[in-house]
Formats: sequence, C-alpha cells, structure tokens
Amino acid sequence: MPANEMINDRTVASPFLGKVEGEKGRLDVALIRKAHAFAREAHQGQLRRSGEPYFVHCEAVADILLDLRLDSGTLAGGLLHDVLEDTEAGFGTLKKEFGPEVADLVGGVTKISGLKQADLEDQSAENYRKMLLAMTGDLRILLIKLADRLHNMRTLEHLEPEKQRRIAQETQAVYAPLAHRIGMAKIEWELEDLSFRFLEPEAYARLAQAVQSGRTEYERYIQDFSGHLETRLRDEDIPAQVTGRLKHLASIHRKMIARGKPLEEIYDLMAFRVIVQEVRDCYHALGAVHSLFLPVVDRIKDYIATPKSNLYQALHTTVIGPGERWVEIQIRTRKMDWVAEDGIAAHWEYKLDGPAGPRIVPDEREQVAYLKRTLAWVQDQLDPREFMDLLKVDLYRGEVFAFTPKGALKHLPRGATCLDFAFAVHSDLGMRTTGVKVNGNMVPLFHELQNGDVVEILTAKSQHPSRDWLKLVKTSKARTHLKQHFRALDRLKNIEQGRDLLAREARKVGLTLPDPEELGKVARDLEFPMLEDLWAGLGAGDLTAARVLRRLLPKEAGAKKDKPFKMMDSGVQVDGLRRVWATFAKCCQPLPGEKVAGTLSRSRGIVVHREDCPSLQQARAQLRVEWDGEYGRRYPVIVTLEAKDRLGLLTEISRTISEMNLNLRKVDIDSKVGRAAGSIVLEVENLFGLERTLERLRKLPGVLRVERKQKRR
Repeated sequence: MPANEMINDRTVASPFLGKVEGEKGRLDVALIRKAHAFAREAHQGQLRRSGEPYFVHCEAVADILLDLRLDSGTLAGGLLHDVLEDTEAGFGTLKKEFGPEVADLVGGVTKISGLKQADLEDQSAENYRKMLLAMTGDLRILLIKLADRLHNMRTLEHLEPEKQRRIAQETQAVYAPLAHRIGMAKIEWELEDLSFRFLEPEAYARLAQAVQSGRTEYERYIQDFSGHLETRLRDEDIPAQVTGRLKHLASIHRKMIARGKPLEEIYDLMAFRVIVQEVRDCYHALGAVHSLFLPVVDRIKDYIATPKSNLYQALHTTVIGPGERWVEIQIRTRKMDWVAEDGIAAHWEYKLDGPAGPRIVPDEREQVAYLKRTLAWVQDQLDPREFMDLLKVDLYRGEVFAFTPKGALKHLPRGATCLDFAFAVHSDLGMRTTGVKVNGNMVPLFHELQNGDVVEILTAKSQHPSRDWLKLVKTSKARTHLKQHFRALDRLKNIEQGRDLLAREARKVGLTLPDPEELGKVARDLEFPMLEDLWAGLGAGDLTAARVLRRLLPKEAGAKKDKPFKMMDSGVQVDGLRRVWATFAKCCQPLPGEKVAGTLSRSRGIVVHREDCPSLQQARAQLRVEWDGEYGRRYPVIVTLEAKDRLGLLTEISRTISEMNLNLRKVDIDSKVGRAAGSIVLEVENLFGLERTLERLRKLPGVLRVERKQKRR
C-alpha cells in the first residue's frame, strides 16, 4: 500500500497523541499524526527484546521530546528516527511525505546510529566528535539521539548482561557527558544513574537500599529546611519557590569513592533550589540565605555574571544547615531554571504561563554563539584519545574565567595555565608566546589561572614553541596545535630520511628509481596524495621500502606482489648466494634466529621453512638456506592471545607493541562473555625480538595466554 494511503487510512489513538492534541496551538498536530501512522506501519511486525512492538520505542522517544517542549519537526523525527535503518522506507519517501527538514533530521540520526562501536577510549570518542559535528548543523539531531539512548537505557534489562554492560559503558563515557555539555541536567542525571545500575549492580543495589531506608529522615530534613528558607525569604519580601531533593545515586556514589567514606559520612547529599522572578532577586535571596545559615566561603559561585559555556546561569552557595549538614543551594530565575533543566532544548522556545500564556523567544545570538563554541570545541580535537582527555578535563573539572586586557572573556578548564589562555585567544598567539603578565605582574608560562585574572600575552615573531610546552598545557586545543607544529617539523626530517631509505634499498636490488613524476603515480597508487607524503611515510616507518619497490618491478617479476608475507630482498642466502628472491612459508613463519631450509615451488620459487616444519619434511628436495645478517628486515608473525575482557585492553596491547618499536599489521580479537580472544600480526626482526614482545604482553593485567601461532598442513 502506498505510504500516503496508509497514512490517510490509519488513525491511531494513544496517550502520546492525546498530549499532542493538548498543545494544538503550538504544534502541527497533523504532521505528528502523519509521522505516527507512518512509523507504526513501517515497523509493523517488528518486536523489541521485551516482546513489545518496536513502535513502542519510537513513540516513547517522541514522548521524551514532547516533554522537552520541542517543535513539531523534532517530534516527527523522533517517531521516524529508526525507519531508514530498520525498515524498507527510503530517504526519498520521507522527503516526499514529510519534507526535507524532517527527512534531514532522520537522516542525521541514522548516520550517528550507523557508527560502529569499539574501544571507548578511542573509537567512541571519535564517534562522539562526529556526532557533535553532525549536530552543529541542527541540534535537534542530537536531542533525538539523546532521547533514543535514554529510552534504550530505561529498557536495558531485557538485553543479555554483556550487551547491557557495553551499552552502559558507552552511555557513561559518551552520552551522559554529552547531555552535560549541552546543559540537559535531567537527562544527564538519569543516564548516569542507569549506567551506574548496570555497570556496578551490587554497589547500586546497596546504595539504593541505604538511601531508601533513610528516605523518611531525608524527606523530613528537606521539609524542615525548606520551611526555614521560605519563611526568611517571605520576611525579606522576595517572591520565591523553594524545592529540595536528594542528589542522584551516581553523584552520591562518586562522592563516596572520591572521599573514601561511607554514606553516613557524606553530609552534602541534599540540594535545594530557589526560583525567583528577577535577576536582582537572585542576589537579594543569596543575602537572605547567608543571614540564616553559615556559608562555606570557598563554595560560593556566581554563574550569572559569568555563565558556563553551556549557557547555564545560577548563583551557587553551600551552607551549614541544621545538624551540621552541608547543604547546596542554587538560586535562579524561572528562565535560568528552564535552561538549567533542559539545556539547549530550552532555547527553541518556552512559555512561562502555560499554553495560553505569552511566548518568549530566546536571543538567537546566544544560540549562534553556542553553536560556534561547540563547533570550535569539536574541530580542535584531531586525535580520538586527546578528545576523550578533553571530556575528562573540560567537562568534569569545572571552569575558570579569565579576561584579555580589552575585557574579552575566555572559558578554560580549571587548572589551565597562561599558555592555555594564549592558545584560547588564538593559536598563532600561543605559538609566539614569550612571556605573560597576570594582573599586571610577570608570571611563568605555566602559572595556573584563577577566576577573574586579567592576562596579557607577550610575543615575539622569532619565538618558537618548546617541546616542554606539551607538559605544561592542560587544554586539548593547545596540545593539538603544539602536536601539529612538531609533526610538521618531524615531517621534514622524515621526508629526507624516507628519500634516502628508498634510494638505498633500490640500489641493493639493482633497481634504478624512476623520475619524480612516475614515482608520484606510485605514491598515489599507495594512497599517498603526494610524493612527499610517501617519503614521509617511509621515514616515519608507516610504509616499507619493499612495498614501494614491488610497484616498480617489471610485471613478470611482480606478478605475485600481493601474496601475503612475501618479502623483497628477503634477507637469506640460498646455497651461499645473496639477494635471491624467496617466499616465507605461512605454515611456520620462520624468523632470524631459527634454523631454516628451502624448497622449490613452481608457483612461488624458493620457499623458506623452519627446519622442524612438517611441510618441509614432506618435500622431495631441500635447499641449504641461511639468514643473511646484513639485512635488518622485519618479518610477519601471527600471535594468538586470550585475556579477560576489560576497558582499554587493546589500547595497552597496541602501546606495548609500539614501545617495543614493532609494527602492528593486523588485529583480529573478539569479545565474548567477558573473554577476549583472537590474533594479532606483528613484524619483528628476529626470534629474540618476538620472545621479548611475548613476555611483555604476558605481563599485561588480565592476559591469560599469549603464544606464537603455527599453521600446520
């Protein structure tokens, strides 16, 4: 049945559609009903792991977006967000039925969902970066994805434990920080608590039970404290609404871990919110609070004068309440509270007095400025691990606000140095920094900035960065630009070394290198855009000279150039002759340091085996083969590995191999039920190098078995 017939013939009543009808004046009800019917029909017959119809998930996602008071296009996109990925509906159909806006939203969500998940310290960080880049064109793509992840986390119990843990890890590492980044506190807290529940079920259960057992006491304290506060504000003639809550479980758990204390000794478990009418009332209320309770001086923060980078505004203070308990109080206007709870979602539109009340349109300049900051923040992150470091530093360590001499405000992570400030102003300024004045006084480049500092950067055209600066900076932007600079310097050196290496290896096999134009074609064949890129790859060890020279051989000599493990200028002598062509047997993978012999093959010529290889014993005739010590070649070898699966395992394996100055050619490791098993292909110079590497790998935490693999015929 054509989509339009299906849509027109099928009308479905649901609580969600009832809520939509209640906002007729704000929403395009016809569009949302049409998307509802289309998605329901498209997912017909599909079930979730819970046994529910799959469409239940689509409707739940749209319902979350409706509670955020998002626009009609976003709600339609939420209903349709999985149709491109999981049904036969195409992008063209969506565009025809719902227009380019909704189709683009669904297409954007589909692209994000299509990103493959891997190691959280690497691939998911890169996925996170791509997600932010994708959503900076339309933030609603991101909001749909967050709603999708939130509902999936709410129903995670229906999946097997291994998948629960993987999804919860990704949510904790990626999606909760993402919600934090755009100021969506309610979603952030729920994602954190749900991740905690599935990642540490025993700790979660103990803490939930302890909090529940003391809930009556906490609720009584919240009621009494709120009463005292409301009375004082009323006496001061400040119209205000006071609410209190117990902090969410993941937050309490982090406090217990950070302080090494049980729940009974964590005193700042409760947070109160004072909602007032005007900005001036915020400061008036702060004075009233401090006249009633003793403030903790170093925990008073003014985010109204200096908002957070995600547009959050409020006054924060911590006071000593009854029973010597520390109590956190946030003071906001109603507009600030909306932004604090729903973050960037609150900047589409909102109303103070219900559906019939006045509409307050946000300042579009705020949105544009936010988008520019977000895009710059993402584009600076070139390396996935550096990007994850940024999340850990910039999102959870708080912020410091400093000013240029002309009064321009710069947001930096707490702990940032003057050098970080210079790069925050402009990368060129950072590169040419010779000295710094803070509040008119000379300070070292690595001086740590404080809130309100006025920073003057001194520069010189002749100045060049020092590699020591990489140890001083705290921000990812500064580190990224410094690394780019030093990579460029290293590139010149690598180009020179690579050019010499290729010429030297060509002479060894009696080959004359062609002119640069012809060699440039070889570079492009090997996926290097320019000849200089190929030389730099050779110099850096990213490419072997043998691979380049194979492309320059006559066709008859290079007919088998793509055979695995075939080596040029193989590094062996056959019956005393050097520089012979030889192939190394895949069944035993011989290495220098082992006794070898050769056989003759019609298709592969001389094939070198280890002396104890069964294939060699079956050969009719053997050739005398010895290793030629003059050639420092590297040879491939397969290593099998088994380990307890854990976060960062592949990263540590790669780092260990890199520290041994070896090339990792291939990784094929799968994870099942807490175990990781598979193989890796290394290039080593000799048997001794392999044994040292295996010994290092066996010492890694969680590694159960590492050994050289031998293929037998």
